[in-house]
Amino acid sequence: MNDISGLGAIRNLDYTVLLCDDIEVMRRFYTEVMGLEIRHEIPER
Repeated sequence: MNDISGLGAIRNLDYTVLLCDDIEVMRRFYTEVMGLEIRHEIPER
């Protein structure tokens, strides 16, 4: 029997929330360095 627990039990993530002090630096890192795309943004408040 295969017992998967902890992080190995996660099959997918629906969304991720990231908190930061400098949104532009974070945006450049995730898009330019990591190659990810922004799929949804909440407008500035």
